[in-house]
Amino acid sequence: MGSAVSKESQQTKQIFCSAIQLEQGKAALATAESIDHYRELCQTDRANALARDGQVYVYSNPTMAQQDALNERIKSYESVIPTRLKNDLAGVQVVSLLPSADSNMPHTRPPNLICLPLSGSSLTLETYIHELWHVHQRQYYDLWTRFFKNSWFFEPFKGSIPTRLLNQLRFNPDTMTDMFWVWKGTWVPMCLFLDPVNPSFQNTAVWYYNVKTQIHRTTAPPEYVAFFSSTLPSSAYEHPCELSAYFLAGQNIQKKCPAYQSLAAEF
Repeated sequence: MGSAVSKESQQTKQIFCSAIQLEQGKAALATAESIDHYRELCQTDRANALARDGQVYVYSNPTMAQQDALNERIKSYESVIPTRLKNDLAGVQVVSLLPSADSNMPHTRPPNLICLPLSGSSLTLETYIHELWHVHQRQYYDLWTRFFKNSWFFEPFKGSIPTRLLNQLRFNPDTMTDMFWVWKGTWVPMCLFLDPVNPSFQNTAVWYYNVKTQIHRTTAPPEYVAFFSSTLPSSAYEHPCELSAYFLAGQNIQKKCPAYQSLAAEF
């Protein structure tokens, strides 16, 4: 008799589904676009279109050797992938894009895609786990929304944002489901291009819009820093999905801050 294979073992194998061929990759990206319309939104927004001028966002069609190398790299990380991800995720696909796509930054697309520049040969464990958490956030949206509301005091913001800020907003494919969240009913963080005339991925910052006073800060409110710490990369503070992915995958984190403690207790 053959030995039984546990459900967890089956799911763990399915997570590392990275060798996507050309037609599969094209189809996966087309499906993602039909869900989030990310590329369409980038092309029709002035600042985001200018910042991506010259970038080519298409499947890179890596060689078999490159795909094999990426699979080997991902397989080498298997033993240290967080148990929660192994138990909850299945069928995650890794898509290779041309190096210029989204300024060479790894990201995710719906429903279960991790998009990497070219072959992903420089993929680090920290980046890989970070992106897996973004996939988890997509697939368990209600769970994460409850956590953000009950433990982190974040809620999706459905109010209005000043046009001057919207015109500088940098779109992030990992946060397109709900781009704006309000913290404690007051602060809406957002990543902006600092030069709206010549927007660039290399010249951005996170600003904080106060929905009560309708003014913004260019630095984080002290109470926000106290809750989420100040040790994460600056881009982490733009959105609760980024904050949580950085906390759960990062190394330079302040484990004593309230945000991390509640996150670690839940995930």
